[in-house]
Amino acid sequence: MARPHGSISSELFGHLVGVVLDTDRWFDRAMAELAAGLGL
Repeated sequence: MARPHGSISSELFGHLVGVVLDTDRWFDRAMAELAAGLGL
């Protein structure tokens, strides 16, 4: 379960600033892919 922690950490601590233009969209997509991978 490292992926959810990494995604949340990247978003929460600003590691995406200057790398990803639309962080909300990136986070939503990361969580959607995670949910799909878990069959949710």
